[in-house]
Amino acid sequence: MKQLITVLLGSMLIMPVVWADDVEDIKALEQGHYAARNRGDVATWSSYHTEERDSFGPGGGLLSRPASLEAERESLEAQLTAGVKYNHQLRHIEVRVYGNTALSTSYVVGSSTSPDGRTSTVNMRRTTVLIKEDGQWKEVHNHLSPVVLSQ
Repeated sequence: MKQLITVLLGSMLIMPVVWADDVEDIKALEQGHYAARNRGDVATWSSYHTEERDSFGPGGGLLSRPASLEAERESLEAQLTAGVKYNHQLRHIEVRVYGNTALSTSYVVGSSTSPDGRTSTVNMRRTTVLIKEDGQWKEVHNHLSPVVLSQ
């Protein structure tokens, strides 16, 4: 019996701890990420990312891996300076936490306006991989793809 208790207590100590607040923290981070970009707050937007962040963009292209967080910030600043406007909201955010790693899925809806004033409707699926660094959740990877309804 003593060995069983020792094994149970030992396994509890090595199991990753998932706090109930983690799911809500990640949902708030995901919402904050898009809200920051929508209002042109590049510093806050990039603060949600790790240095190693990469992504598959909505156009179906190859994996995008910025040279640095600074390069990523400069890229968004250039878009905004050129006149790009974002009005994106996340819907139906679901989060699963696996220790210090989490998976978030959601839908991105809204519109994007190009520098020439053309507005396009946005309807995408979003999958995000996050890691917890120093008590804070950060985006390490995301994948965006258009929502395609079956025929």
